[in-house]
Amino acid sequence: MGFSYFGEHQYWKHITRDERTFCAELYFTIKGNENKFIKWLKNNLSIDCITDDELAAEWEAGYEVCFYRDFIKVLGEKNGNRHIKKSDSKHSIKRTFDLCLFSEKKLLIFEAKSHKGFQAKQNKEFEKDAEAVQLLIGNHVDVCFIAIYPSTYLINVQKRGKIKSLPDIFKGRGFSWLQVNELAQNPMFIRADNCYNDNYSPSLL
Repeated sequence: MGFSYFGEHQYWKHITRDERTFCAELYFTIKGNENKFIKWLKNNLSIDCITDDELAAEWEAGYEVCFYRDFIKVLGEKNGNRHIKKSDSKHSIKRTFDLCLFSEKKLLIFEAKSHKGFQAKQNKEFEKDAEAVQLLIGNHVDVCFIAIYPSTYLINVQKRGKIKSLPDIFKGRGFSWLQVNELAQNPMFIRADNCYNDNYSPSLL
């Protein structure tokens, strides 16, 4: 029946445009099926930072990963510091990654968008993250950033004199919520894909 205060939309899931909600759906899709997801990334999407020998490796999925805060508290920095407030300015206590996939040799960091695109200020933060994460975990682990975005985000239309493209940190690596829905059919992934242009209908969910 739904709730009257949401009007025709009935439920919160019909209204939300929050990437965290959509990423939570994706996390629970991946959890316990990490290797299936890794194979999909490599074989279906040609994500080139995944090697053949990593397809059968052990992987762990993480959601809303507060990487700097927890890593430094438990493992410390190379100088022995375990208090992030006393840490290098590269490490933010509030910084979280939408989704992560961890393996022995690879750290995949996923940044997701739904109702908004990637912004210039945030793109600079991604560059800082790449350096800061690498400093903490060491060069023996390859850090790879992957974008998740609405399928209409990269349509080649002129806007403010530029053609939309992914920020450089992703090196072209990414996929849409619509593609995620092809992997695991879930109306919430369709919602995530549609709310960028507010192309919404309650019948979608």
